[in-house]
Amino acid sequence: MSKKGSKPKESIKIKLIASLFIAVVITAAMSSYFSYTGSRSVLSNQIMTDLVMLSEAKEGHIMEFLEGAKKRVIDFSSDGFIRDSVFKINESQDAFVVKELSNYLVKNKKSLDSAILGINIINKDGEVIASTDVNEIGRRKGFVKNEKNKIAIAEYLEKHKGSGKYEEWGGVIGDEYYVGALKLGYGEVFLGDVSRTHHFGYKDVVFPVSAPLISKHTSEAIGVIVSYIHIKDLNSVVNGVRQDNFEKTDSSNLLNNGKTNIYLVNEQRLLITQPRNSLDGAILNQKVDTNEVRDCILKKQGHRGEYVNYKGDVVVGAVNCLKNNNWILVTEVNKQIALRGIEKIKQDVLIATLFILFFVFLVAYALIRRIVDPLEELVKAVTKIKKGSYNLNLKVRTNDELGELVEAFNGLAQVIRSRAQEKNVFITSASHQFRTPISKVQLELELLKRAIQTNKTKKEILLLVKQADDSNSKTRDIINDLFKILELGDEYEAARLVKIDVNELILSVIQSFSQKIKKKRINMLVEIPRKLSICANLSNIKIVFLKLLDNAITYSKRGGKIEIKARKVDGQILFQVIDFGIGIPEAEQINVFDKFFRAKNAYSVKNVGSGLSLSIVKNIIEGHKGRIMFESRTNKGTTFYFSLPQK
Repeated sequence: MSKKGSKPKESIKIKLIASLFIAVVITAAMSSYFSYTGSRSVLSNQIMTDLVMLSEAKEGHIMEFLEGAKKRVIDFSSDGFIRDSVFKINESQDAFVVKELSNYLVKNKKSLDSAILGINIINKDGEVIASTDVNEIGRRKGFVKNEKNKIAIAEYLEKHKGSGKYEEWGGVIGDEYYVGALKLGYGEVFLGDVSRTHHFGYKDVVFPVSAPLISKHTSEAIGVIVSYIHIKDLNSVVNGVRQDNFEKTDSSNLLNNGKTNIYLVNEQRLLITQPRNSLDGAILNQKVDTNEVRDCILKKQGHRGEYVNYKGDVVVGAVNCLKNNNWILVTEVNKQIALRGIEKIKQDVLIATLFILFFVFLVAYALIRRIVDPLEELVKAVTKIKKGSYNLNLKVRTNDELGELVEAFNGLAQVIRSRAQEKNVFITSASHQFRTPISKVQLELELLKRAIQTNKTKKEILLLVKQADDSNSKTRDIINDLFKILELGDEYEAARLVKIDVNELILSVIQSFSQKIKKKRINMLVEIPRKLSICANLSNIKIVFLKLLDNAITYSKRGGKIEIKARKVDGQILFQVIDFGIGIPEAEQINVFDKFFRAKNAYSVKNVGSGLSLSIVKNIIEGHKGRIMFESRTNKGTTFYFSLPQK
């Protein structure tokens, strides 16, 4: 439970999982989006390509069908029997010839093509003179009574070319396909627009194909032959199944599954074929007034792509402007249906993405556990250390940075454990070191008190005072060593370096112990070259010589000898402090530089001491980038060697 005012605890595991999950989700979402849009684009392009190919193929089928109808009418118009019969009828109005020609049309012409609803032959006066239906004979077509009406009809037809409308002029009906065919030459044909027929006893939708009958003698038109083609045959061509070339692609299957609408529109923007999936009776009743159809009629400009059709549906399609007859071929498919395949891809991508996210989550969770679990163990271990439990050693489970971190922590824990032990030793040793001199001071003060109370002599009292002062000095020395070891720390680096004359330094150190040297009658031997200097911290380097010389004097025998030597060796100054005293037992030499260490034989010479002197000396010398070592034999003496940089 967090303290009042502190921030709530945040889990690094949750942060890592959330961060990785968000990154994966964003990556997966972007990948899915680009995959989806890419697939959509590819499918849309493929559908558009197939629609264009289908539209062009269908246009070819339609033109082939129309060309077939034209060729057949041209063939009819070039038939010698038909032309001779028309010539005879025009000359004599012979009923037998009319009947014979009509029967000929039924048996030899209409029977050739099931798409032909009927055939009429019309003379120059606009009268039907022969037909496959006898009821048609005698009907009049666009007969022009006078030149005025002929001009008026010609102007109307020119203005409304291809409209299929009829206009009455002075009681005369002008049929476009009849009048138009009269203007043509031999071998030419007129294709009329789709309209509802009133011929042959039917009320159905047809489109006429007419050609002039040219006299062999005068090369002038003697009549017109008209073939009426049932729209259902054109509708079959438009909506037929002749799409074999488009069954190889997935999108073509879409085009062939009954969802593709193909239909024709005339110049009046009316449907002239029945689209799939539309109500019956749409032909010539349904207006198709879209921008794409208008562009075809007015600008002769087709369209490829997405648009809104006459039903208001968004479709993908191709709008082709057919030549010669001003019809428009529309091939389209509902966009939603067309892209139904991409919706399936979208679902598949979504399912795959969810599966990947789940798999990635599991893998990420496992990986994060491998990262976070050691960290959690570290946190618990640190908490234990905080509570004073130092006996820890975490397992190293990985061979990476986390493993290095755990190893570093174990090393740190060991250092902390060692420091804690050193602290305990320090406290214990310090307590022990203080206990003896303090107890001695207390004892001597008690003796001094009694001496005063019992009227001891002045000399006796002064002796007790001196003894108490000596004990106090030893206590002060111990305190100074403790402060010094704390000041230096474990990684002391020398600072405030100055150039020091070695001879002057050694002389001042020796003078500091002049009384002690004199008292023990120590013979001092100093061998140091003149003008020898070092670059060091003056106060700390002086401590080195003070400590070494103090030990040498203390543990030397009365009347003994101490030597101090120095010489240059490879840019270093090598010092030697030699005594011939009690030495250090070999078994204890390994601990010489440890804090608070004192050899057992030292207690017999000096009962009170901090055991820090040599530790301080080593720390200072190494802080000056120097080295220290020693040689010692029991009762033979000790030699300390240490080097210091000259500069």
